[in-house]
Amino acid sequence: MMLEIFGVNAFFALAIATALSGTLIAGVWDLLTTEIPDEIPYFMASFGIFLWFIYMLKTGSTIEFLTSLFIGSIFLIYGYVLYKTGQWGSGDSALLASIGYLLPVIPRIDFFPLHFFINLYVAGAFWIIIYSLAAGLAFKQARKKILKSLRNNLRAKLSVAFSIMFFILSFFDKNMLLASLLFLLLLFYDYGKLVERYVFRRRIHASKLKVGDVLANSKLWVGVTEDEIKEIRKKHGFVEIKEGVRFGLAFFIALLFTLIFNGSQIVNFYLSILF
Repeated sequence: MMLEIFGVNAFFALAIATALSGTLIAGVWDLLTTEIPDEIPYFMASFGIFLWFIYMLKTGSTIEFLTSLFIGSIFLIYGYVLYKTGQWGSGDSALLASIGYLLPVIPRIDFFPLHFFINLYVAGAFWIIIYSLAAGLAFKQARKKILKSLRNNLRAKLSVAFSIMFFILSFFDKNMLLASLLFLLLLFYDYGKLVERYVFRRRIHASKLKVGDVLANSKLWVGVTEDEIKEIRKKHGFVEIKEGVRFGLAFFIALLFTLIFNGSQIVNFYLSILF
């Protein structure tokens, strides 16, 4: 079935199947536990390098193997920068690199890594919106605080008003729809900051701290270890921890979207939205 859908040989089909299953497992695991096990992206990356090395020996073509090393390393460096600047967790960074090592090229999809990279941010944006909306509405106390803050926020009120106004105008001029979306994004920015304050950060007793929790004052998204927990419990009665959007599933969504639609279709789709 995979061969029929994407029209590729066994090596590419195996790489695609591994990437899809790996990102799906990592995404679900992240959603349930807030962590992506290191073993998943490490296996995906090592398997990708091994697969394209065998492919090189079998076919004599070095393009796939060398491109795997190059794209995977570029993604690894980019992910590491995001990790060091506190924007991504180590699991997200490793997962991005593993896809580069596994899927450096795909037949019939030109510049596959580039299209996947773009789709990751598009899918990621939608996923962040959905996740944040769900998180903000799931907790009653947080929901009340968020709604109260938005009602008292002049910029939020103006964002709603202008978004509605430009949406109505878009029936006469479709270019107005982009302006409506921009004001909607501004509203969501304010909403996201409130979700971060009331949902993603919380104060807990040190006795409830568990392995993998991230301290609010940590610059990196690195969970505490068992030894660190013991030290914290000796020194502090309460600690503040933070969570973020569990981003893992965005990789699976972006990968699936990129595989289903070829490069030209994706570009035309985005251009149709903007223009």
